[in-house]
Amino acid sequence: MTAPHDLVQLPLYEHKSAFLDRRKNPLLIEAEPGAGKSTLIPLWAMESCPAGQQVWLIQPRILATRAVSKRLRELSEKPHWVGYQVPYERQIGPQARLVVMTPGIFLQRLLHDPELPGVHTVILDEIHERSVQQDLAWVWLQELLVLREQLNVIVMTATPDPTLRAQVPTILRAEGRQFPVQTHWLPSQDRERLAQSVCRALRVTPVPPEATVLVFLPGWQAIEDTHRALHQTFPERSICRLHSNVPPEEQANALNPDSGWRIILSTNIAETALTVPDVTWVIDSGLARYPSFDQVSGITRLVTRQISAASADQRRGRAGRILAGNCIRLWSAERPLAPAERPDIVHTDALALALYIAHWGTPANQLLWPDKPSLPALQLAHERLAHWGLLQANGKISPKGELANSLGTEPRIAVWLLSFHTQTSIPSTALTLALCLHFMPEMISSDEAWLTRAEALSQQHPHWQQMKQRWLRQLALSESPKVELADLALRFAHLFPERIGLQQPSERYRLTMGISAECRELNSSWAVFVTLSPEGKRISGFALPLTLTKAQEKALSQPTTRTVQQGKGWFRETQWILGNLTVAVEREPLSEQDIPSAILAEITAQGLWHFNWPEAAAQLLIRAQVALDHELIPFGDLGENALLSTLGEWLLPFLSPDSRLQQLPWLAALEYRLGHEHLRALNSLVPNTLRLPSGREVSIHYRTDTTPTSAHIEGKLQEFFGATTMEIAEGRIPLTLHLLSPAGRPLAITGDLTTFWQNAYPDIRKEMRGRYPRHPWPDNPSTHVATRLTKRGLAQRP
Repeated sequence: MTAPHDLVQLPLYEHKSAFLDRRKNPLLIEAEPGAGKSTLIPLWAMESCPAGQQVWLIQPRILATRAVSKRLRELSEKPHWVGYQVPYERQIGPQARLVVMTPGIFLQRLLHDPELPGVHTVILDEIHERSVQQDLAWVWLQELLVLREQLNVIVMTATPDPTLRAQVPTILRAEGRQFPVQTHWLPSQDRERLAQSVCRALRVTPVPPEATVLVFLPGWQAIEDTHRALHQTFPERSICRLHSNVPPEEQANALNPDSGWRIILSTNIAETALTVPDVTWVIDSGLARYPSFDQVSGITRLVTRQISAASADQRRGRAGRILAGNCIRLWSAERPLAPAERPDIVHTDALALALYIAHWGTPANQLLWPDKPSLPALQLAHERLAHWGLLQANGKISPKGELANSLGTEPRIAVWLLSFHTQTSIPSTALTLALCLHFMPEMISSDEAWLTRAEALSQQHPHWQQMKQRWLRQLALSESPKVELADLALRFAHLFPERIGLQQPSERYRLTMGISAECRELNSSWAVFVTLSPEGKRISGFALPLTLTKAQEKALSQPTTRTVQQGKGWFRETQWILGNLTVAVEREPLSEQDIPSAILAEITAQGLWHFNWPEAAAQLLIRAQVALDHELIPFGDLGENALLSTLGEWLLPFLSPDSRLQQLPWLAALEYRLGHEHLRALNSLVPNTLRLPSGREVSIHYRTDTTPTSAHIEGKLQEFFGATTMEIAEGRIPLTLHLLSPAGRPLAITGDLTTFWQNAYPDIRKEMRGRYPRHPWPDNPSTHVATRLTKRGLAQRP
């Protein structure tokens, strides 16, 4: 145990006066691992905290929260002043002055009382890890500082972050306490499991038994596999697992140097969030588990992949905290690594984030993000939350949404639980399913025995019981006896109709959301998928069988309405589609007076470019857009949204009951929209064709996908002889000339014939006159007659 007087040895200690004398808020602490920021800054903040107020330290992980609070209690003269709170565990005494908590707890407290009365200082530690909850806590604290200028906000990071520096100009920097670390490369062998690679590293490298070794592994399964392999290979060694799944005593032994020499198996939690002081050897698998969200299926999976260079450096540095150390990397030195990890917020599921933002009240685009979340992902999340009734039409959170947030689980599980809110009780089967989805979705299987196992686990595991009681309390429900899974399947299908699937001849299920998934050992025409998990290119999951009547199929399907023409008749057709099966079709004939407006509605729904535009109409619109872009003619907005919003003004007059969807009068209607006078000006300034010096008319190809919009023409090089310039719109639209060989192959592209004749033409002439000797290649093309003819043809011309 580190004695309090040893604190002066920490590199950050010499900055105490600068910290206590700080004048600007917020404050950024940049301190390398080992500098003592997670120890000294909270203690200093507590020293300056007035009586009756608190300091809150936000740690990104449960293990780190417990470990830091334990260390701070040991170092504090008044241990009862230090407490902590993590999910399912709260150790905060009535006299607590310093409270360590996880970001999720902090966000719930902010939502409950946004002004944080009684809080003097908030410290966000390890913000460089950039979890969604950490980013959200930071942007909300920036808003809170507008209301509470006296609130002290401190953000701490182990790595410099340019974005964070721009947001927090007041910075306190400190170096870490680091000894040299020698790096060894030991790539895994073919077909060697990770656990075997770790054992081999301990056998073939000079790792002494009298050393504490920290092994970085990607996840719990890898920790378990390696734990078994090490026990078999090195039965005499002490092995500790550092993970939230192991008992607190084992976690404490892993972190405590008094436990003696040991091998510690950890995930990337030990990179920066936790300090293991006596480590002198690191074995790095180079792997970590990262969330990957699939927008199509709406599911997140943990993917094992190579870590970044920044993460590898952090892991390596853990071996040099007290003495010179060694790091064994289980990959090749030639393998390239990404510089840093992408922030979670740009690529993870936005459902919970969108609900949090709506609950807070400030729109996402008005928050000061270090990295902005994906706007398409947020928009999709808004649509789903609104469909479930968690958001109002104006995007603000509904009372049902606030209740969902209070349940402490992800929105889909909350929606499932809320479906029972109008009742007085919830079946135990429904609760067990929710608990499984919350804690261990991977244990759910097609074998109904999972339910028995889950019920037993629910009775044994205190976290499961605590969460269940929280849900019952928040929803004011009692627990009722079991119900049949068939009843739950139908309820789940009504809540998540996009997960209903129809079995295909391949025995896979085609889901309403448009993907295919398999559920092993299930043989039912209809099924609803409770879990979905990508496995390589395939998607599998746990599904409940559905038995549906025709009425239920229609009620669960998603209706789509469109206007169709059959023969000379027009109909409004509604299709109900479930899985990939059309379960019902209804057609309503349209009267002649309703047909034009129905056509407009169909165009608005499908978009302008869904329909067949004649080439002349498409080119006219492109030319008009070019003229507008170059401010030649004031046509007004010609974008698709503007044209769709005014269809009734320019297309409707040309529609009749005899109009056909794929042969609509686009050209005449567009000419009407542009106007007669403007069309005359357009034909003059932005023509369809241009006469070459040879006398031949060629088409002008306009492009609207360039900035500025441009145009080009094509012709054989000899057709441009005698010309020094060619232009349209008095030179206001850039014109490019594509010069071709006599065989029609590209020779050159230019926008300046004078420069081309002087600089590029002589080299082209040398190469081409031997290949095409029958065509003219004069020394001075600027004075030669333009022609498409050969030299003989020119000579025979009168």
